[in-house]
Amino acid sequence: MMSIDWLQFFVIVPTIFANIFLGTLVLVKNPKFLVNRIFFSIGLVFGIWAFCLLLYEFPVIFSNVFWIKATYLSAAALEILVLAFSFVFPQPCFKKARIWAVIYSAFFFLLTIWLLYFTESWIIDVVIDPKKGLQTILGQGYIIWTIAIWVELGWAIINFTLNIRRFSGINKIQLLYLMLGFALYGVTVTVADVIIPFAKHDTSFFTLSIAGSLFFTITVTYIIIKQRFMDIRMVIARSITYMFLILILGTFYTVGLFLASTYLIKQETNNTNLFISTLLALFMAFTFQPLKRALEKFTDKIFFRGIYNSNELLAKIGAIMSTNIELMPLTAQILQALIDQMRISKGAFVILGEGLASIYDVIDLGFPHKLIVSYSQLSTFFPFPQIIVFDELEEGSLKSLMRQMDISVVKTLKVENGMAGLLFLGEKASGEIYSDQDLKVLEILAPEMAVAIQNSKSYDKIKKFNIILSEEVKKATADLQEANTRLRTIDKLKDDFVSVASHELRTPMTAIRSYAWMALHRSDVPISPNMKKYLARILISTERLINLVNDMLNVSRIESGSISIKPEPVDVLSLIRDIVDEVYY
Repeated sequence: MMSIDWLQFFVIVPTIFANIFLGTLVLVKNPKFLVNRIFFSIGLVFGIWAFCLLLYEFPVIFSNVFWIKATYLSAAALEILVLAFSFVFPQPCFKKARIWAVIYSAFFFLLTIWLLYFTESWIIDVVIDPKKGLQTILGQGYIIWTIAIWVELGWAIINFTLNIRRFSGINKIQLLYLMLGFALYGVTVTVADVIIPFAKHDTSFFTLSIAGSLFFTITVTYIIIKQRFMDIRMVIARSITYMFLILILGTFYTVGLFLASTYLIKQETNNTNLFISTLLALFMAFTFQPLKRALEKFTDKIFFRGIYNSNELLAKIGAIMSTNIELMPLTAQILQALIDQMRISKGAFVILGEGLASIYDVIDLGFPHKLIVSYSQLSTFFPFPQIIVFDELEEGSLKSLMRQMDISVVKTLKVENGMAGLLFLGEKASGEIYSDQDLKVLEILAPEMAVAIQNSKSYDKIKKFNIILSEEVKKATADLQEANTRLRTIDKLKDDFVSVASHELRTPMTAIRSYAWMALHRSDVPISPNMKKYLARILISTERLINLVNDMLNVSRIESGSISIKPEPVDVLSLIRDIVDEVYY
């Protein structure tokens, strides 16, 4: 029995310290934020709950009844804090439902106090059963309280579920694990504290509900390490490093002093022992930094910090920049190399336009959707020439913007006459933080990438100009071809008109010529000499007009290529005399 009691003791005590330790780290990280304060309260009340349960098993002071009531009271406070946390993480939400949550939580807490301390319908007594051990006699009021507390916890789980649908990326993953931790805690406590006591009439399994607290602690620790929960991963890593360091140094100092006193000096501590202790302390002081670095490497492996050859990565990206001039393949291949070697989840280049007043292009890899960023958001990063690391920033507008964009590192890419763009990198695929090696590589690459991107952008502009020019030439050529087609159509219409008009003119001209000839040569009526002269002129002019119409037809045939020209001699003087006679007589 005693061994079981001590086993319980060594399970409960580390649980107390683990929960309070996690909550304290979150509070120290940023005590101004409500979400940090509520999470600290959850860790603290978890510890108090486990502490009360410990004293219920080992009542050093007060009675078992006092501590079991305190355990249930702290459990009620814990559920209220969990519900409050579901309203503020990862961002404040469900504003309209908060007032109802406050009202119900106040009612639930007052109900708990009333049932525990003003009635005997819940905790009737605590006894020791010879077979079952420590037993709490429960009344019907416990059922009422169980239903009320499940409403509180169920409300919180519903809030987490709704937020999982609203958020994406790392926030969604954090919410999933938190909901899992709280749900496992609720199920474990229900089994140990409700189902078994009522089904088996045995409350000796109360301490098993500590497993529910361990589920919460384990899931929170996981998302701190892997999913950057509350931004305290670096603090956790350093804390573990220094705890290991203190433990090793303390053990080494104690063992060294014991061995020196027992086997070398073989006497109790005196001046000699003090001298040896001083030497050991000096030895530990000299070995402090090497041991610290060794432990940091060890914790780095625990926290999945990847190792790669910086020179190989620099050479690979240098080859990419020397063999690519086009903007898209250049930036895409650089991002792919960084993502592969540094184990990054996603990355993007945001290329700036002329005069730094617009965005020229955005090239991204790994983002679930196309990265959309405004120029006003980009301008927030311009004043920072150094690498901006999310984990190292204090809370503020800059960190909030990076959290909104889901990026972990930003580097401005500057050239002599301004800025070429910005490099955005997401979190590590393994969840680790960016190492000094990563940041140094990015510092080395930044100037070269800026120049390469600027050159690619110039080439891209020339290429786009040539494309635009080619399109304009094609358009102008098409317009000319269309105009030429229209001219051909019009010319054909002209030829058709001339042909039709010529044929139509020949008919009346032939009739005029025939009647003039008959009036001149076969008239039954005597005509005067002047009339003969006029009729002769009419006949000659009509003949000339018919010849002109024939020439028009010939021209039309010549243009269509259906006639061949046969030059013949013409009496020019006779032609001139006819024209003069026609005009002046």
